[in-house]
Amino acid sequence: MSLFESSDTELPEYLSDTMASLEDCSQIANNEAFEAINATIKAKWAKYIFADVEDEPSDKAEVTGIIFNYDYNLWGIGASADYWMNPGTAANTEMEVFNADSINVYQELEGLKPGFYELTLQGFYRAGMPEELTDSLSHVQNAYMFAETSKGLMTKRILNAMDDASVESLGDGESVISTEQIPTLEAPVYIPNNMACAENYFLTYEKYNNSLMVQVGEDGKMTIGIRKEAHIEGDWTIFTNWKLFYLGKTGANFAEEVSGVNSVNAAGKAAQVFSIDGTQLNSLRRGINIVRMSDGTVRKVLVK
Repeated sequence: MSLFESSDTELPEYLSDTMASLEDCSQIANNEAFEAINATIKAKWAKYIFADVEDEPSDKAEVTGIIFNYDYNLWGIGASADYWMNPGTAANTEMEVFNADSINVYQELEGLKPGFYELTLQGFYRAGMPEELTDSLSHVQNAYMFAETSKGLMTKRILNAMDDASVESLGDGESVISTEQIPTLEAPVYIPNNMACAENYFLTYEKYNNSLMVQVGEDGKMTIGIRKEAHIEGDWTIFTNWKLFYLGKTGANFAEEVSGVNSVNAAGKAAQVFSIDGTQLNSLRRGINIVRMSDGTVRKVLVK
């Protein structure tokens, strides 16, 4: 049996055999063989990541390892990030896209357990050059994170650079936004103005956190990424540190508990309704319902 037909070998043994085969090319005849080996490695890696993950974990189960190069620590020729499609510039464990008409950076994931997930990243969108920011531009969020599965497309606008600005200097490479520039500010604030400074804001001070709730279908596939479809001269999108958490087949252990149909209506539009065992329903039923809202949040609803 050739390597790319293997299905039972454990991941370390398979990788060892694969590397030995690559050295003498005895079983690597063409691109299809390479692709088959790559697919097998991804499948075995996913199985390894989810090996001890329960269907309904009591705590969020981090499965970030399913995202290859989640912190952009691997980058190659031209500072492009490995494993990501249409990448921007990768350095300082981040990816940036400066002054571009559009962005569509993404990665396709496979082998996930069906159910609900929380996808997070650190990043922000700056709507123009720092010296040209205004009160209105400080609220523009042209860039958004997304997750697309067989259950649909979920999106969430990432923070504007001004949303998590610092009231004190956190290091070199910052821009100061004054009260003269934006009169609605109570005091001057600081925002990053280069990749090294942004890395400091992200990793040292844990700023600019974004999250998105998403449901994965029975095919176990999800595409994640960042998109931008509108352009402001001098705009800047920078992000890193993707993380993925499995919440369970229904997500019931992490759902916000509310009571009654009116509570759901007040919170927003209900996108999907599930029974406690994960069966999708056409509408709320008497007893406990798991409701995914249009913004991706999940609620546990008791109907009497």
